[in-house]
Amino acid sequence: MKFVIGVLVMAVLGVRAEEAGTAPMVVKVLVLNYDPVSEGKRLHELFGWNNPRVMAKGCIEDMEKASGGRLRLEIAEWRDLDEIYAREDGGRYTVEEYVRNRRSGKGWVEKYMADYPRIFAEQRVAGMIDDGRVDEVWIFSDHYFGIWEASMAGPGAFFINGGVYPEVPVKRPFAFYGFNYERGVAEMLHNASHRTECTMNRIYGQWDLKRPRNNWEKFSANAVQSGGVAGVGTCHWPPNAVHDYDYSNLREVESWADDFLNYPELTGKTKKVSVRTWSPEGGDTHRDYMRWYFERLPKAAGVNADGRVNNWWRYLYDFGNYGKDGKPLSAGSEVVRVETGKEKTVVRVALRSAGMVRPESCVAGVFGLRVGGVARAGLAVEMSDARPGGYRVAAVRIEPGLTAEEVKGAELTLKGGMVSDLAGQTLPEATWTFTESEGEWRGVPERR
Repeated sequence: MKFVIGVLVMAVLGVRAEEAGTAPMVVKVLVLNYDPVSEGKRLHELFGWNNPRVMAKGCIEDMEKASGGRLRLEIAEWRDLDEIYAREDGGRYTVEEYVRNRRSGKGWVEKYMADYPRIFAEQRVAGMIDDGRVDEVWIFSDHYFGIWEASMAGPGAFFINGGVYPEVPVKRPFAFYGFNYERGVAEMLHNASHRTECTMNRIYGQWDLKRPRNNWEKFSANAVQSGGVAGVGTCHWPPNAVHDYDYSNLREVESWADDFLNYPELTGKTKKVSVRTWSPEGGDTHRDYMRWYFERLPKAAGVNADGRVNNWWRYLYDFGNYGKDGKPLSAGSEVVRVETGKEKTVVRVALRSAGMVRPESCVAGVFGLRVGGVARAGLAVEMSDARPGGYRVAAVRIEPGLTAEEVKGAELTLKGGMVSDLAGQTLPEATWTFTESEGEWRGVPERR
C-alpha cells in the first residue's frame, strides 16, 4: 500500500514539476522613456525617429509569440521623461544643447556613457524591484545618451552584453535594456538575442562554435564559423551567413534548426535554409530572423541529460533562481523592507523559488509574530502579484502598528512547509529579528 501511495505522490509531483517548468513567467517592466520635448515635439518626433510605444508593443508581441506562452511581458509603468539623464562624468546635456549637437553633428563630450546607478536612484527603481512591482527596466533614448544594449544591476549581476552594476542597492539582480528609438523592433530583439547568448554561455560554461558539441553550441552553430554544420545561428550570424549581420543571404545550407522545435528530442535531421526560410516575403529580414531564432529557443519541461533545464527561457527571465551551472537555487525568503507607523507596521517578505511560488498558498496564517516574547494576532497578508512567479513579495500588515521598542523586541516567523510552489515543494521555515540602521529597519535572519 505504501508503494502505491508513493507512486501516486511521485506522479502528482511529476505533473507539478512539468507545470512549473513550462508555466508562463510574468515579467513586469518599468519603461523610462527619455524623450524630452523640444520645439513643441518629443525628440523622436522632432527628428523623425520611431515611436517608442509602437516599438515596445512590437517587441512584446514578438517575444511572447516566440516563447510559445512561456513569457508574458507587462508594462507595469511607463514614464515619459522630459530630460536627458546624467553621464558618468557627472555632466548632463540640456535639451537645447542636445538638439543643437544633433543637428550640427558635433559638440559631444569624448566619454558620454550614462550614469546608470544615478538613473535608478533618481527614478526610485530599487523599491519597485524589491517589492516585486517591477522585474526589469527598459530605457528608451537616442544614441548619444550613452546606452548599453543589455545590462544587469544588483547583487549577483552578471554580464549580458553591457555594464554590470552590483552596487545598485537592491535585494535581487535585475536586467535592463537600452533601446534606441532611431532603430526599430529588430534591434530590440537583437539586444535580447545578445542577452540570450551571454546568459547561455554562462550556463554552459563555454561557447566553442568551431567544434559545436553541447546543446547550446549546436543551437548556435552556423556554416562558416562551425566548419560547415549549422543550427539556428547566432545573433550576428544566421546559419547561412558569410559575414556579420548577414540576414538577407539567399545562400542555402543544411541546418538542424527545426530540430530544436522538438527539443530535447534532437535527431540531427537537417533541411535547407536561407533568408527565404525566416523571411519568405523579404521584408524586415533582420526582425524576421530574430523571431525565427527565438521561436527555436528550447521551451520544454523537465531537466536535460546535461543537467540544464529544457526551458531555456527560465535562464533568461528567472535568472535569480538559478546558479551559473544551470541548477536551481534553494527556495527561500528574505525581509526586504520594514515600514513602521502608529496605525500599521508592514514587513515585506520576498519569497523565491525556481518552482514558481504559488501566491494563494501565502496567507496570514503562514506567519507568526512574537513581540517581547508574546504572540501577536491580527496579521494580514497582501501579495505583490496573484500569479505564480519565481519572486513574489508578501506584505505582512500588523495593526495597530508597532513602536520602535516593540520592533526591537519583535520576531517574525515564516512557518515551514506551508508556502508552496508549482513543483509541489514548500519554502523552509525562517525567522527574523529587527535592527535599525541610519533610520531604517531591516530584518536579520536568525541562525538556527
